[in-house]
Amino acid sequence: MHGVTEGGSADMSRVARDLQTEGPAVRTMNRLVKLSPEVVLGCTSASVTVLGGAAQESFTAAATDDAARRADQLQYELGQGPCLDAAAGQHLVHSGDLSTDDRWPRWGPAASDEVDAHSLICVALFTEERTFASLNLYAVERDAFDDDDHVAAQILAAHAALALAQTHTIDGLDIAVGSRGLIGQAQGILMERFDLDALSAFAVLRRLSSHTNTKLSAVATELVSTRRLPDDPV
Repeated sequence: MHGVTEGGSADMSRVARDLQTEGPAVRTMNRLVKLSPEVVLGCTSASVTVLGGAAQESFTAAATDDAARRADQLQYELGQGPCLDAAAGQHLVHSGDLSTDDRWPRWGPAASDEVDAHSLICVALFTEERTFASLNLYAVERDAFDDDDHVAAQILAAHAALALAQTHTIDGLDIAVGSRGLIGQAQGILMERFDLDALSAFAVLRRLSSHTNTKLSAVATELVSTRRLPDDPV
């Protein structure tokens, strides 16, 4: 499992400094949270937590709104929550009802009461040696996320990690999900045809999945096999 390691503390400091300035990393994080509600259906607020060695050393690098920032801050204050579980090596954490989830007996009810957050997906951003951040997706509705949303969140997080690597903020990222398999092939087709980057191509796939009420994997399979979008002329 990948956790925050003592040996990575220097890199963590470098990441933290970069994310607190108006550099390419913070632009990547802002774009990530802005895209999240489009890509992960049901998401009403999103944030990115940069994880420190202790809860109080973590901070929110980007957020869609004050609700996401407050939900994150409660985790840091209370010393419990999904982004801190991500720091301990759980790459995907999700809950359909925070008010009754016994994993976080203080944070879950507080988030539910204070900011009306009832469902979440939390995905770790990690290197080969450690988790350095988490993508936190909140929803007002209970049981707001399905299996496709879990897949979408992981792919979105992986592309964000790759984008951070390309800004040279973090070296040697091990991308567990991303441009692999049929979804990656489908993204490649869209990127070439419409001159899109990877995140934008994935957002298109998610919109097609939503508009046609079709599983994401099925949309990708159809695009790869036919090289046509659903609305393309025969």
